[in-house]
Amino acid sequence: MSNYPAGFVDRLTIRGVPITQLHPGDVFWVNNSSVLVPKGVSGSDGNPGTYHRPFATIDKAINVCKASRGDIVVVMPGHAETIASATALVPDVAGVAIIGLGSGSLRPTLTLSATSSSIIVSGANTVLQNFLVTISEDVTIVVEVTGAGSQIVNCEFRGAITPAKEWVNCIDIGGAAANACDRTVVSGCKFTSPAVGSTDAIKLSEISEGVIIENCSVFGDFSVAPIHNPTGFVCTNLTVRDCTLKNTQTGDLALELVSACTGALIRNFYSTDVAGIGGVDTGSCNSFECFACDAVDVSGALAPTITT
Repeated sequence: MSNYPAGFVDRLTIRGVPITQLHPGDVFWVNNSSVLVPKGVSGSDGNPGTYHRPFATIDKAINVCKASRGDIVVVMPGHAETIASATALVPDVAGVAIIGLGSGSLRPTLTLSATSSSIIVSGANTVLQNFLVTISEDVTIVVEVTGAGSQIVNCEFRGAITPAKEWVNCIDIGGAAANACDRTVVSGCKFTSPAVGSTDAIKLSEISEGVIIENCSVFGDFSVAPIHNPTGFVCTNLTVRDCTLKNTQTGDLALELVSACTGALIRNFYSTDVAGIGGVDTGSCNSFECFACDAVDVSGALAPTITT
């Protein structure tokens, strides 16, 4: 917002330095909360999606974006949507950044309400940032990534405690064909799934290259592992760094990768009840300063074993 509604024909500079951003396209606003901006009106998909006249749903904003233009969908604090199917919210336009504003409980909240509910990120180079994602029913896949180069940043995923509801897979990085999800990034996310029934928090179910999982915190009861690369899908140049992975299910792992999976595991902390440092399966990855712990009130040990 400025006193120059026509913009700046010759660009905007401060002390000779141009103002740049990663997404230079159009900006569309979404807000269905009762808290409106000054002189604003309630959100409606019949609005033009401006700051003062926002859309009511994120999917409407995505549908008016232009692929690969670098458009931004800005979602206001307090916005909330119920996702009742796999088609209610589909980030399928390439190069769109979907940014939630606010912190804590004021972050935009997406609640998946049916077993088949899912957010399918099929647009390449999509960014989904700063959302609180909850479930009110047992869900198969919360977020399915099928577009290469996508990023899920600073989001929180919560399973339900009372009544107990859980996901099978929270984020499934898995396209229909090999290499569809290369260079996916999951950064700064938190996963909590205390109820029995979850398989994993992040599933690498596709032949992919260059996936990065960083600064994530995972706590839950997982029948396989918080991060899981299943048989038949070999990841290459995988990076998992600065993550805390705790699995409370008896006898199961904190990290499970296929034997041919390559990459680097850096400064991770693994917590399971598996004796010693056996709570991780690192495939063919190199490990650097990763620690495993099998009990409370004790320090962890380097895992896997130190090379000679």
